[in-house]
Amino acid sequence: MIKNSLSKMLIDWYVKQKISLPWRDLNPNLYRTWISEIMLQQSQVKTVIPYFNSWFKKFPDITSLANATIDEVLKSWEGLGYYRRAHYIHKASKLIIKKHNGKIPDTYVELIKVPGIGDYTASAILGIGHNLPFFAVDGNFIRVFSRVFKIKGSKSKLTKQIKKNLSQRAIIDFASFNQAVMDLGRTICRPIPACSLCPISIECLAHKHLQTDKYPQKSIKKNKPNYNVVVGIIYKKDNFIITQRKNEGLLGGLWELPGGKIKKGETRENALIREIREELNITIDIKKKLPEIRHEYSHFKVKIYPYICSYNGGKVALVGPVAWGWMNMNEVKTKSFPKATHKVFNLMDNVSL
Repeated sequence: MIKNSLSKMLIDWYVKQKISLPWRDLNPNLYRTWISEIMLQQSQVKTVIPYFNSWFKKFPDITSLANATIDEVLKSWEGLGYYRRAHYIHKASKLIIKKHNGKIPDTYVELIKVPGIGDYTASAILGIGHNLPFFAVDGNFIRVFSRVFKIKGSKSKLTKQIKKNLSQRAIIDFASFNQAVMDLGRTICRPIPACSLCPISIECLAHKHLQTDKYPQKSIKKNKPNYNVVVGIIYKKDNFIITQRKNEGLLGGLWELPGGKIKKGETRENALIREIREELNITIDIKKKLPEIRHEYSHFKVKIYPYICSYNGGKVALVGPVAWGWMNMNEVKTKSFPKATHKVFNLMDNVSL
């Protein structure tokens, strides 16, 4: 076992400059660690903090979470994105109540059986929550130690090599060590690092050889495809139609305005009439075009063309959505909608037929 001056320097730095975060400041427990780590996946700390605080007012423990409806959970998650995470958390809470008497498992083997918990989250729960010898290797972790050890490779290869290298070092406080690496990656060892401020720069091989810009190895970014989409705000008096997506897939379980992709060679108006007929089995009259909206998801971009419409006739028969209903603007806060739909709502404040 290597005497680990790196670990001591890193933890000493962490203790002195420890960033105040709600999941650290209050009594730490496995539930708080679990929820914070899931929220922090794909989301920045500053974005997560208000969601985390709001979440624990509504769901202070696993029992309250398991007893909530999926609609309540999605509403609390609204705007955070990657909604599959919320579905997994809800499923996991029910499983933990049923199979583990409400207690989050404290072994790796049992943890990875829980919906939505993979290697990273299990390692974070055990390493941070239980102070056990597990490393929560995320993007920050990889950036820090690919530079420290001067190693390249795929994410899976780097994760394996970093864990192997660190397991040979005498680390005593795994909870502080994991959180120290997270803070270092967020504040100092960034894509453009501030090496003069780094507490472990003396141990960093990439810094020593003036090659921090070479680590980690940059992946080639693919261009995101663009899609053109039409949506209808279909009014009947003061109310308009909303539909609910299936629980599976992108934006699962959220409500939205009906519509869909424009086919090649199709006008926007014809596309909207077709989509509404196919999706809802009703006919509409298009009244007014609203300004187009641009929105970007993780893997694609969309241009949304909203239209004010009036309901013409037909009995609703759903093909695709799992539910539908009438709503007015005063009721928007009662349902969970994607950010893109909220952008459309912002255009509707002063709209009338």
